[in-house]
Amino acid sequence: MSRVRVSSIIGIIFGLAFAAFGIFAVWYVLNTPAPTDGGEEPAVPDEPQSLSSKAFPDYTWDELAQIADLMEAAADEASARSIAREYGLVDADGRLTEATHRLELDNGILCDVRLVGILHDTSADSGSKAALTFMASPIDVRRVNPTASSAGGWSGSELRAWLASDGVELLPDELAASIVSVRKLTNNTGKASTTDAVTATSDALWLFSCREVCGEISWLEDEFDYLSDGEDALLNAEGTQYEAFASAGVNQYSDSASYLIMFYQGKEVPWWYRTPYGFEYLATTDDTFYQVTSSGYASAVNLANDQAGIVVGFCL
Repeated sequence: MSRVRVSSIIGIIFGLAFAAFGIFAVWYVLNTPAPTDGGEEPAVPDEPQSLSSKAFPDYTWDELAQIADLMEAAADEASARSIAREYGLVDADGRLTEATHRLELDNGILCDVRLVGILHDTSADSGSKAALTFMASPIDVRRVNPTASSAGGWSGSELRAWLASDGVELLPDELAASIVSVRKLTNNTGKASTTDAVTATSDALWLFSCREVCGEISWLEDEFDYLSDGEDALLNAEGTQYEAFASAGVNQYSDSASYLIMFYQGKEVPWWYRTPYGFEYLATTDDTFYQVTSSGYASAVNLANDQAGIVVGFCL
């Protein structure tokens, strides 16, 4: 073989090698992340964890929020409840789980959280139904107002303002970030006799109304038989009863399953409704709010500046 021909072959080999190297260099530049300012390569984000069915107390708040998102994206309520059943929040008979979820507040107080409703409350932002409504045993013991006044009802109360600020800050960040503010209907006048006093507020944490806990109410008509049903209509305009209370047999005069007995730091305590006592009786000046007694009796009243448990509701 001639020297010229050998040189040509060697040239071709080197040319192919150089071309291959060039192609590799271009590929490397296009597929290698640029270093950060500190010279380190950026961290690769973790793969999202798969959501699996488990017992209600074993879910994280983030996982419960993911389940809520799936339910809200469902085609209809039946489909949403099917998802809740798939993840153990509803049993085979369609009843809400009776298990409780332990909630530790930032101040170290431990609360028990129950699931009380599915697609019950309306989101204040979107107008759609929030998937899950929960009730937490007392997060504190406080007054509703600094004086014995129900003027302004729930909307204007000191307690509502506290829940929207310091109260929310007691929650773990994971939970607080997932809560959906909802519309709550309440007598926001105080002393009143018609449903015109019932208006809506937007709340992340809120107290339950008498109607939401007890169902249909006839307290004032039963106590003052000369009244029309106007005063009770005011009470009955504050929402509808939650599924869990109805299933437990709670009504305006009975808590046969002791579902309403609440504990704060190991002691039974009465707890507030957000419902003011609207009826003016013998021109009394002291204003009260309804509450549940420490024994679980659902119909009691107390002065707005007295102390009682703060049982809160919230939605995901």
